[in-house]
Amino acid sequence: MATRESCGSEVGRRNDRMASIADNLVTAVRCGEPSLATGFAGIDRLTGGLRSGDFLLLAGYPGMGKTALATSLAISIGIKQMKPVAFLSLQMAAGALCDRFLSALARVDLRRLRSGPLSRQDKVRLAQASSRCSQSLIRVSDRNLSGLDDLATLVRSGGSRAPLIILDGMQSLIAAGDHALGEVEQLECFSRGLKLMAREMRVPVIATCQLPIDPADPALWQPEPPSPFQLGGLGEDPDLVILLHRQEHQLRRIGQPVPQHLIERAQLIVAKNRSGPAGRCAVIFQSDSLRFEDRS
Repeated sequence: MATRESCGSEVGRRNDRMASIADNLVTAVRCGEPSLATGFAGIDRLTGGLRSGDFLLLAGYPGMGKTALATSLAISIGIKQMKPVAFLSLQMAAGALCDRFLSALARVDLRRLRSGPLSRQDKVRLAQASSRCSQSLIRVSDRNLSGLDDLATLVRSGGSRAPLIILDGMQSLIAAGDHALGEVEQLECFSRGLKLMAREMRVPVIATCQLPIDPADPALWQPEPPSPFQLGGLGEDPDLVILLHRQEHQLRRIGQPVPQHLIERAQLIVAKNRSGPAGRCAVIFQSDSLRFEDRS
């Protein structure tokens, strides 16, 4: 049985720990720890922006536009805010990714950019977009990675520390992972490693990841993305989990008519938020230039 003295000692230790936590919070507030605005007002209201050490998992079913959302975030932070961004693609060649940046920034149809014909206005917009991209501090890499250590080395090799790291296609790391583990276990390990990387480098890290669909009938997708609890260990380590959902794409895939109010509309679902509430944000998806825009 615990004595009154031992109970008092334990309470004292807990009070000391709480006081230390409170001091750290006060220091953070006084220092005004900077955050990066995402460019989506609804997301920034819920999250307060991206802070150093944050790990954001951006997940969605195939074809929802995860890469397009990642490039839209990079444009907002790397070009509009002129912050250094390390964009690492595990799925696309650097040239194809740069085409996407130009298309989205210039608001020019990606198909016309690649195969023409381009109007006079298209050429003017593309020239302006190309100039802005060349002046930005976005570094794009399509290097094959053998694991998270290789990723960390690649990021550090860039010289000055980038305030934001974006890894597009986290599931592609499975090919270089521990084959003694299943795919889910490997993704959980990569998720944990990316969180540790964000804390060690003191920068926000964003990773896109594909949600699995029913292999028996890929057309029968869930009407809504799963919750972080349904993601299992994959949803444990991220500070933020944002699920991308476009009902328009889902309906077109299964051959159903799309109501007018769903065309070029998407939902960013903040399903997990360690520092604030969960919620939903309505955004616009420009399918011709693969660009997400704020509706606020």
